[in-house]
Amino acid sequence: MLLNKELNWYNIHAKEEDVAKAVKALAWDIPRELADYATDEDERAFLEVSKVNHPIGLTVVFHVIDRRTVDGHYETVPMTFYVLEDRLLTVSNQRNHYIIELLKEALDQEEVQMSQKQFLFLALTIITKQYFKIVSQIAREPDELNRQLRQQTSKKGLLAMSDLETGLVYLKSAANQNVFVLAQLKEHPHQRQLSDNEEEQLMDAIIEARQLANMTQLNSQILSQLSDTFNNVLNNNLHDNLTALNIISVNLAIVAAITGYFGMNIPLPLTHSRWAWVGVIVVSAVLWFIIAQVLKRFLQFRR
Repeated sequence: MLLNKELNWYNIHAKEEDVAKAVKALAWDIPRELADYATDEDERAFLEVSKVNHPIGLTVVFHVIDRRTVDGHYETVPMTFYVLEDRLLTVSNQRNHYIIELLKEALDQEEVQMSQKQFLFLALTIITKQYFKIVSQIAREPDELNRQLRQQTSKKGLLAMSDLETGLVYLKSAANQNVFVLAQLKEHPHQRQLSDNEEEQLMDAIIEARQLANMTQLNSQILSQLSDTFNNVLNNNLHDNLTALNIISVNLAIVAAITGYFGMNIPLPLTHSRWAWVGVIVVSAVLWFIIAQVLKRFLQFRR
């Protein structure tokens, strides 16, 4: 589908039409291997520069953030750009098609004609900016979870924190791969002959991508440290609970030992006394108190 005549920009929606057939219908010489990149939702971000005089000068796969959450966290999906001699082809799907709408709006606001590469760099900048709102939202959620978990360390809160950590892993990985692609774009020998406008737009994309990578890295470290803190708190609580249970079990063993003697078939003092049970209770309580104090002082000394 032709989206912009001046730029000669076409887009193929991978969910609505077969990419290989659509490319063939456009009579574009795109190798099958390159066409397959566009339909693989697990494809990593990468750059491929074709040989000199090849009709496809540049193939860029860039990670786009999916605005919808999957299993409680955000994920990314690759988007493919093919830059030809005088044309540009994008391949979108249902999860990243909103970028196409944003690019159309950006073109409507531009007052001057853009080259294919300048538009590509603009697209990569717009894609990167879509991350910031969601990453900022994710950065605020640990504070709320921290307050909730300080009041009550619940399984629901810990699972929510785990979802945030998982989502940040996806975003951090995608951001780092995008930075790597942009660095390759800047350093590749075939891409050094850029106009001033193209160079400026590429630098804007690199700056935004590096800021995003630093932001996701920082948020990931904060969340990881917060998670480790609550894990330590839970482990400490478990240790305290086990210690208390051990003290109770030792004290209960005292009662079991005393009453066990009276269950034996041997003569014992007070066996036939009506008030023997009172004596058993008193002796057990005194021993219970003494041993509990000894264990308490012993544990305090070890700490």
